[in-house]
Amino acid sequence: MKEAYLNKIYYRKTEIIPNRETLVLLHGICSSASAWKFIEDRLKDKYNLIIPDLRGNGKSIRPRKQKDYSWSLIAADVYKILNKEKIKKCTFIGSSSGNHVTFEFAKRYQKKLKSIIFLNPYHKPSERLDMNLYRKISYIWRLFDFLPNKKYGKHIDYTKYDRESDTNPRRIAIDTLNTGFKSLGNTNHFYLTYDSTNLLSKIKVPCLIIHCEHDSLSPLSSSEFINKKIKKSKLIKFKGANHMILLNNYNFLTKQIRNFIPS
Repeated sequence: MKEAYLNKIYYRKTEIIPNRETLVLLHGICSSASAWKFIEDRLKDKYNLIIPDLRGNGKSIRPRKQKDYSWSLIAADVYKILNKEKIKKCTFIGSSSGNHVTFEFAKRYQKKLKSIIFLNPYHKPSERLDMNLYRKISYIWRLFDFLPNKKYGKHIDYTKYDRESDTNPRRIAIDTLNTGFKSLGNTNHFYLTYDSTNLLSKIKVPCLIIHCEHDSLSPLSSSEFINKKIKKSKLIKFKGANHMILLNNYNFLTKQIRNFIPS
């Protein structure tokens, strides 16, 4: 895998080989491209892979102001990377809040998309009472726009974490310190205030939705709703798995990706 930067946004990529399927792998909040390591190792010989650190995470820049963490700007970051790499069509695979980037990308640049895989998506986080409360609190982070922010982080070695729970305090603490409280707060603000309800019926490309039935962070009902709204979609309910599908269930996920997108 090669490392690259574009406008202070870090990404990893395979050699881009013409006529190969291209997959764009999008991590969730308080994470980085390294969350895809298990999947990357299993797909890199058959697919073109582009795996960015979304702004505010990993080795990418952390803007100072809250407004600079919007999903539209993050989607634009990915769009510019695809143009730089001369990718005409690709499949997005988003995990957790990485799906919000996919939603926004589909809204603005759907012609670039060949298909989509959603992993544990949540189309409207604020519908949960606790998350609605956090949404209201998240506006407070604007008051800290004047403070300097941590500029860059690093990549966490997630291969150390096996059979992860959704809320392992040790992993969350390490991720939070690496991301920085300000970046985490600003990203959370846009996660909690996002609502893709009206967009879903406008997504016309084939979609696979995989939802882990023991996910305590994203409800299965959201994936069922998305499945009803997107005509060309299929929902797989994964029994016995939680939100941490990238770390715990990479063999299952690799199989589903290969079945949905033959190399």
